[in-house]
Amino acid sequence: MPEQGDISVQKMHCRDQPLERVVVFNDRAELKRKVQCALQPGVNEVQLEVSSASMK
Repeated sequence: MPEQGDISVQKMHCRDQPLERVVVFNDRAELKRKVQCALQPGVNEVQLEVSSASMK
């Protein structure tokens, strides 16, 4: 069991999470992903690494 003050950190890559919805606008796109993680009692931190690439 984590001690009081310990933070449970989970790191994930955004591209590894399944897409739930995509909305395309004239100047951008919105991607909604479903992120599942197992939270621990206490403080949790979920970090999603996002890598963007420009399309030409």
